[in-house]
Amino acid sequence: MYIYDICNETDKKLFSKCLQKLKRINDFKIKGEVLEDVDGTLIAEFEYQSSKVLLKNDEETGALYIESDSDKIGRAHV
Repeated sequence: MYIYDICNETDKKLFSKCLQKLKRINDFKIKGEVLEDVDGTLIAEFEYQSSKVLLKNDEETGALYIESDSDKIGRAHV
């Protein structure tokens, strides 16, 4: 699992900005709707070149980050 930190605290506005930016990148395909966990965590799932990518505004860890099962995203100009 690869983690790409965006912010060291949760931020719903920044989550929305990141979500919109990822949606505009050709190879990123959003899967379904943004999910909200019972603790307020926001999760958006994408597919990028056959890899699963999650944008998380994680209330439990107190951070906004991208989680990927591949290191391909590091080269994606996000």
